[in-house]
Amino acid sequence: MTNDIVDSIDEQAYIPFNRQMKNELYKIARLNYKDFLRLLLQYDYPNIAPEKIASFYQQIIDFIDEQEGELPFEIEFLRQGLKTARMQGKLAFLQDNQERTVIDSYFPFYVRPIGLFSSAQHIFDREDQIEKQFSKYVFFHEGEKATNFRFLDSQMDQFVQLSDCVVGLFGKYYAYINSMNMLDVCRLLEAISPHQRDTLKCFAQVIYKSEKFSKLLFNSIESIEEHEMSRYILEYGLQSP
Repeated sequence: MTNDIVDSIDEQAYIPFNRQMKNELYKIARLNYKDFLRLLLQYDYPNIAPEKIASFYQQIIDFIDEQEGELPFEIEFLRQGLKTARMQGKLAFLQDNQERTVIDSYFPFYVRPIGLFSSAQHIFDREDQIEKQFSKYVFFHEGEKATNFRFLDSQMDQFVQLSDCVVGLFGKYYAYINSMNMLDVCRLLEAISPHQRDTLKCFAQVIYKSEKFSKLLFNSIESIEEHEMSRYILEYGLQSP
């Protein structure tokens, strides 16, 4: 949700530092999660009224100003970018959207693999709302109707059940990383037991084997810090005896 806040800064000088700015803003939002969420709701994010742009960005700047000591270069750069946005009359990605709705449908996440892996068969767990959306469209691949997908009740298919377990594990993994910083990760890895290290190694091997087959199997949006922590954890797991 912090991506559009940075992407709406209408100043080309900040484009080369876009990812770093998003990363710093994400860390600020994570550390002040409840207050930051309250701020977004207050301004009907992602539909900021033009007359509220200045106060919206100023309140984000206030989060930065609450930090003690001299600001690191990355955060000071973000601060200057937010000050630029504060003077804008419009926001490219934060206006004319449905109020208080960040994701209005997961339908695109289902369509993506059907097109990317057109030769594979895709079996999805039953989701009534998603199936209703599918019924509104006909998909084609190279001029022929795409039939490489179907929906099954997970209770009737062990592979769908296994898929649910894997997805649940990944969800827990990334949620856990999201609550940590690199120092926490280093301390954690130093304290894990031999059995936990073996489990981590198996987990890392599955991920790297899948990536080797195709990086397109993974579809995630993560900050620079999250990516670095995840890679550090997985590399540690692979190096385990």
